[in-house]
Amino acid sequence: MADYCAVTDVQANLQHFTINDTSDPTTTEVTTFCGQITAEMNARMNAVGITTPVTDAEKLKLLNLISLDGVIALVVNSLEMESEEGARRQQRYDAALKRIEKAPAIIEETSEAFVTVGSSGETAERPFKRGERVW
Repeated sequence: MADYCAVTDVQANLQHFTINDTSDPTTTEVTTFCGQITAEMNARMNAVGITTPVTDAEKLKLLNLISLDGVIALVVNSLEMESEEGARRQQRYDAALKRIEKAPAIIEETSEAFVTVGSSGETAERPFKRGERVW
């Protein structure tokens, strides 16, 4: 399975820092970070019923942005320096995953107009509600 972001994505977002085989972190280490973040994201999405790997192109764009925040936080924090950038990226990453966990429909395919009710498997229409009015 492919990661949600790649070293080239990270490099494009950290233009003040060069990632290569001799940098710290190295290309190999950043690739590992990408895999770790993808694994964490998949585990957290699976925990709320989202099937992974996600294949929808538009949703992959969103997951790319979220994973970039997580990977960049790891890269910046690996430099062992206090950084607002690392803290900000980590906060954005954590907040995005919490939003997905709270509202899985952000990522999950939802093409059915009906939802299962109770354990008998019966279906009921999902009402649309705006304010106090229900359609």
